[in-house]
Amino acid sequence: MIKKSTKHPKTRAFITHGGFNSLQEAILASQPIITIPLFGDQFRNGRIAEKHGFGIVISKSEINEDSISEALEKLLTDTKYSKSVKIMNKMVLNKPISPETLLVKWTEFVAEFKTLDNLKPMGAKLDAITYYNLDVYATVIVVAAAVLFVIWKILKLVFCKIASLFRKPSKDVVKTSKKVD
Repeated sequence: MIKKSTKHPKTRAFITHGGFNSLQEAILASQPIITIPLFGDQFRNGRIAEKHGFGIVISKSEINEDSISEALEKLLTDTKYSKSVKIMNKMVLNKPISPETLLVKWTEFVAEFKTLDNLKPMGAKLDAITYYNLDVYATVIVVAAAVLFVIWKILKLVFCKIASLFRKPSKDVVKTSKKVD
């Protein structure tokens, strides 16, 4: 659906949520975009389009008739957006190594060297506790709890001492009686 509309000769721009596929299609169709990111990588993709000059980001909280009209007018009247997306299109179509060539090279590389232990991430060999730093988090939590406990005890002691200084002597003081002989 989107591919047909982006490649239609009358399409000059389109509005998208900013997913990666939409970004690729916009570049391949040489169409500037307005992104309205909702979640995940869409925020980053919108910023990429903006940074490279072929897109405008509108926050979902700012969507209204004026913001969309303003963004569309900017995309359609300012030629920098269409120029930028055409440059990106040329770059993608003329990249130095095609995906097919890259696949063939890596396949040949793996076939020649068989085991590629040096390319395996070190994290694959770690146990879950070390990989997720659970030991570090546990230590930090225990130390923080101990520090908070000590601070609480000290504050409690200080407040009790201060309170005892301001406390009035009680009227029920026990009087010592004299011994009668």
